[in-house]
Amino acid sequence: MDEDHIMVLLEKMMVNECLNKTRRMYKCPIQYDKTKFKEYAQLIMTSDEDLLITDVYLVLFYVYCSLIVNEQPEEWLFMRFLWRNARHKKRTVKLYYDIAAGHIIVGDVDISKKIRREMLGFL
Repeated sequence: MDEDHIMVLLEKMMVNECLNKTRRMYKCPIQYDKTKFKEYAQLIMTSDEDLLITDVYLVLFYVYCSLIVNEQPEEWLFMRFLWRNARHKKRTVKLYYDIAAGHIIVGDVDISKKIRREMLGFL
């Protein structure tokens, strides 16, 4: 499965999750930069080659949604979404925490910080 296909499937999963939880689409942010997501995925994969690319993209979508959706009128974004959809559950949740609040260092670059700042539009 190529990366574009993975992104399309995960985009649909996030929208469905939002619709299933809220019955309407509030702020399901699916306007992301596919090129940037591919870049992030490649950087993450260089830090841990045992991760599955599908789990990496799942975490990237989840991080993006959790950063962008900051005032949702109803709860729909829960950690069990990651747990339910990941193939390697513990590694995927750890990757989420590493990106959202930790540090993944590749070379001399903190890619966690880079991903968070770029997703929020600070870089």
